[in-house]
Amino acid sequence: MREGRLRRLPPLNALKAFEAAARHESFTRAAEELFVTQGAVSHQVKALEQELGVKLFNRERQRLVITEAGRQYLTILRDAFDRIALGTERLLQRQSTGALTVSTSPDFAAKWLVNRLGRFAEEHPSIDLRVSATLHHVDFAREDVDLAVRHGDGNWPGLDVTRLSAEQLFPVCSPKLLAGRSRFTKPADSSRATHPSNTPRRSVLSGSASMRSRPTRTSGTASAAGPVIGAVKKAA
Repeated sequence: MREGRLRRLPPLNALKAFEAAARHESFTRAAEELFVTQGAVSHQVKALEQELGVKLFNRERQRLVITEAGRQYLTILRDAFDRIALGTERLLQRQSTGALTVSTSPDFAAKWLVNRLGRFAEEHPSIDLRVSATLHHVDFAREDVDLAVRHGDGNWPGLDVTRLSAEQLFPVCSPKLLAGRSRFTKPADSSRATHPSNTPRRSVLSGSASMRSRPTRTSGTASAAGPVIGAVKKAA
């Protein structure tokens, strides 16, 4: 939905009445749950049907039967109500606990973030910092995550993005592979490397980590600009 465009929403009370009636398939039980009369629930549902121009229930032999359109609408409403309830609960929890949940990759958490957690805790004792180490993309609408740190170009519509740093990526290998008559002289030579299992390995340029050495031995001949590390949080 475009910003500034008004949402077309039926009255909340009518939606609540329909959701409860459809879930119980009974106006009586819905009325008991909502602490209103059966007539009030029936009136709200009838008004909703008139506004939508869709029949949501059929009355068959004094029994309330939800229509296919009503069943589809119920699925949408239950998901929306569940998300509102979950969001409200999380908001109240954050106000009372001051929790901050950060999602990041396992490598970034282990090699960079974990060494700085102690200092952060000392400087911000009122914040309960929680780290979730995962590689999957965060769904801020459904997950209890405040911000995420990921590699990428920062082009993530609908999110606020802050660039933290850039990386330099380059291949490394054993010093033995740079000596002797069959020594490596160019990155493409890595395709001749053999894993201990005698299975040919893919080139280090394609992501193999089987050959490691000090970066200085590569002389930077195959260095390349790495992905940007971006801090992503929910857009306001």
